[in-house]
Formats: sequence, C-alpha cells, structure tokens
Amino acid sequence: MRNAPPRRETPSYPIASVDHALRLIQLLRDVGPIRVADAAEELGVAPSTAHRVLAMLVYRDFAIQDEARRYHPGPAIGQAPLIQEWTQQLRAIARPFLEALTRDADETSNLMIRVGARVRFLLTVEAAGQQHIGDRQGIILPALYTAGGRALLAELPARSIEQLVTGPRASRSGDVLVASERRRLLAELAAVQVRGYARNVDDSEYGLSAVGAVVRDASGVAVAAIALAMQSARAEQSAESSYADRVLACAGRISAELASVDFRVGALGA
Repeated sequence: MRNAPPRRETPSYPIASVDHALRLIQLLRDVGPIRVADAAEELGVAPSTAHRVLAMLVYRDFAIQDEARRYHPGPAIGQAPLIQEWTQQLRAIARPFLEALTRDADETSNLMIRVGARVRFLLTVEAAGQQHIGDRQGIILPALYTAGGRALLAELPARSIEQLVTGPRASRSGDVLVASERRRLLAELAAVQVRGYARNVDDSEYGLSAVGAVVRDASGVAVAAIALAMQSARAEQSAESSYADRVLACAGRISAELASVDFRVGALGA
C-alpha cells in the first residue's frame, strides 16, 4: 500500500488575488457557466472584484464570455502541458531577436509553435504604450486564424491539412472545417507559399492584424513561427511589405542561431 500524500495546509502567506483566480478556474472547470454574481458569492467579495478577476481569466484564455454575459471555461482549461525542454531553449534563443524586432518596428512580437491544428504562444515581447497589442503568451488559438499558424500550416502537404481539419481528432477538438472554409484555407496557404510570409487581418481578434514567418532548424524544417502584431487601423497606414521584411529578416536570424547551436526539436502533435 502506498504512503498517503502529505496533508494539504493553507500557506503561511496566502495571496488572496491568486487564490481568487485559481478558485474561479476550478469553478469554471467543474460547474460553469457562471455570472459575476455567482463568482462574487463563491469568493465572498464585491461584484467589482469578481469582475476584475474574471476579466483577467478571459484575457489569459481561461474563460470566455457569451452574449448573455455568462462566463464559460476557456480553451486554456483542459489543455495538456507542453513538457518539452526544447521549447525553453527555443524561447531563450528567440528572445533577444524578438526584442530587437519589437524595438525596430515599435510593434508587439510573438513566438509560437504548432501542436496539431492549434498554435501555442510561447513568448511575447510587448511594444510600449497602450495603443499597442498586449501580451499573448500562453494563449492557444486555431492555427488557421493566426499569421504564425498559417505560416506553419503552409509548410504541410494538402493531405496533412485535410487530416487536421476533417479527421477524428479534429472532431474531438472542435477544429473541423466545412468544405467552403477548407477551400478558403487552402487558397490562403497557397498565397503564403508565394509571398513567403503569412498575414492575418481581424481573423484571430477583431482590430488585430499580424504578419508571420516560419523559423527553421539546421535541416530547413519549420519548427516555430514569429509574428509581428499591430492594431489593424495602424497596419492600414503602413506598408505591409515593410513589416514583412522585418519579420522575415528576424526569422532568418533566429534560424541561423538555431543552426549554430544544433537545435533539436522533440516530438509534438502532427
């Protein structure tokens, strides 16, 4: 018979705001949907406090809000952790290059990898000021709606795309696309292959535009993508090619650095 686990005790210095967020995550996971009044009653706090906590959970994808102002579990709940040492190395290598890209373009930059039909944002380097796109680190989104995700999908053969958006796994994960959406996706990926970079205009988030390109290892395999994100209104005022040139140059520098350290990727979802 195995030994019983140690008794769970309240920490000596509890942090109320952290505990509030974690309790609401558990509530969404086990009970949801909930309203602000439900959250306030559960936590024993004012509705304004519960609303602020829920707003942060929405921001980090642990909750989503419907038209009736109820909160439901978000896509970050239930996602298996990425236990991959190489992702830590990738973040460390890419960070100084993304910092330089953000300084040069004065826009927010992101690093992401593809896991199946979705992308996980591993790193965000935010541009300064309230008029810039905020932190997306830790968010998981369908790859087809993001610039970096499209850049990565464009590396795949058509039959692999078909499997990602029509097979049993797509049914379980909610990533199934109808025929018209598949045709649109394939046309966009073909355009990515011609341009050499991907773009997203209001697809992942209204008012957000982005330009993305893949990062390759020493053998030329696309292992990640970077993207430069900006408000759509500001993107319309600037030449897309200027952003694309910066992103492609940054992706090339990261790729060269990965090759120089003999970077190796572990196994991830197809």
